[in-house]
Amino acid sequence: MSKGSFIPPILILLLTVNRLVLGGSTHCTTDGRFGPNCRHQCHCNNDTDCDKANGSCSSSGCDPAWFGPACQYPSVRFRVNGETSDDMGNWLTDNNDMSCNDGSTSALNVTFDMPVYLRLIRYVVNETDHLSNISLSYLDKNDQAKVLCRNTTTVRVNDLTMDIACETETKVMAFIMEGAAVESLCSLHITNDTRCPIGWHGQACEHQCNCVNQTDCHIPGEGCPSGCAPGYSSEDCMSGITGPGDFMKNTRKTRAATAVTLVVIVTAVAAVFAGVILLLKLYVASSKSDLKVREQMFSHGRNGDREGPEQENVSEIVITNPVYCTVDIVPGGVQLCDMDVKICDKPQDLSTSALGSKQD
Repeated sequence: MSKGSFIPPILILLLTVNRLVLGGSTHCTTDGRFGPNCRHQCHCNNDTDCDKANGSCSSSGCDPAWFGPACQYPSVRFRVNGETSDDMGNWLTDNNDMSCNDGSTSALNVTFDMPVYLRLIRYVVNETDHLSNISLSYLDKNDQAKVLCRNTTTVRVNDLTMDIACETETKVMAFIMEGAAVESLCSLHITNDTRCPIGWHGQACEHQCNCVNQTDCHIPGEGCPSGCAPGYSSEDCMSGITGPGDFMKNTRKTRAATAVTLVVIVTAVAAVFAGVILLLKLYVASSKSDLKVREQMFSHGRNGDREGPEQENVSEIVITNPVYCTVDIVPGGVQLCDMDVKICDKPQDLSTSALGSKQD
């Protein structure tokens, strides 16, 4: 087998390793997009580019109309104490976390243009000690104050930012925010979107997805129907996560390890294949040699019919120590005498005269 015949497997191996380590064509390189095959649009402030893996806008922050881990949650239009969130230029909606309430406001009345089911509320404060000190309520049709959210999950994004996953029993037109957090409040975002951005999951979409198919991510406890991505385990595929971006890092490490294993396996298979080819070549060579020997023996056998010295090398079957006896006729057949036979290297003298003398 020529060396050239090994080129295709090597090329296939290199392409496979490249796809395993680098992620192949699924890695996004398009400006303004992110995620596998660039399926998601970035929503960073001032149209800056986002992280190609998870969509985060770490340098510029989210566009004012969007928020969340990957800036994929649309902010619901709301009014605060009579002013709309999309046109008032005050401290609450200017997308500047450095401009905050000066402490003169201790409660906010948040209203909507139409009844909505609330799903997520994000707020930013300038005092870490005030972050968890907040209450949310709404007035029912009888003007009775009721707790706004059920099955509440709070996620501390950082020392100054909190996400509240809020499930309202009914659609609400308004709710009230109170507590020390309001006194140091800087920004407020609200959404009624029930879906997490692809690549995230959790009640507040606070967890990065580690499913094989990232569209399978659900709230904690439902797991990944498609199974965990390489390098992750447990029921909800959360083991091994230490922070944003670890999914891609861990996946690439796993791909690299898989590529090394693949190289070892392919090398071993190639060695076995080469060994089989060598054995076949040896077998063919041995068969040809044996065939030549047989041809020579056959040629010598034909020369045995000729006169001359060549005849002394011919092997023949001769009878030695002949036993002479009479043929007995027995019931059912003829019984003959036994004779000893062997193969000799050289013909012995069994001439007619010798046999005749013995018979005499």
